[in-house]
Amino acid sequence: MPLTATQRMARLRARQRAAGLTSLTLVVPASDAAAFVRLAGRRRALHDAGGRSQRIVRLPRRTVKLGASSISPSDILAFRELLETTAVTLAVRRINAVAVRRLRTEVDRERALSVDASSADFQRLHLLLAQLSGDDALQLLLRIALQLTDERSAFAQARGAERERVVARVKRLHAGIVEAVVARDETLAVRRMRRYLSGLREWLE
Repeated sequence: MPLTATQRMARLRARQRAAGLTSLTLVVPASDAAAFVRLAGRRRALHDAGGRSQRIVRLPRRTVKLGASSISPSDILAFRELLETTAVTLAVRRINAVAVRRLRTEVDRERALSVDASSADFQRLHLLLAQLSGDDALQLLLRIALQLTDERSAFAQARGAERERVVARVKRLHAGIVEAVVARDETLAVRRMRRYLSGLREWLE
């Protein structure tokens, strides 16, 4: 006898629990549903192509809600690592002369920013990489992740030498990520993105 929809869902949840996974439910416009399906398929394809060397980021085994009051810094970082390592991987594979010019122009713009520039000014490179990935769903999800980061970050309150230190680090690491993408070095681009994201931990509360 065929399984009912309820039974199929119960089996799926049991497999997720056994694998240490959790469901992340997002309410999005119906017009975006196909893009989310493409993102899931593309991420699976990247994992399959990478074999054992490809790291899978799993969210903790609990219900995750998108909101500053209910999602932890570690969840935000895991969310961003999943999205941004995928973004740089796809950007490397799609890189062309136009993309190279856009990336280098963005690095030049960022290099000229003052120490008092806003977090949005430093997020533009991340959004550009997501755009260059060619994945609409990834871009949408990254905007959510960046918003969550802003809501939990102490960066806006940093002053003086502390702010100068973090701004200089961001500029340096961003330039390194771009150079790895331009050089079509997928492994290095992913490693540098992870290094950048690891530095966010001290700013999330």
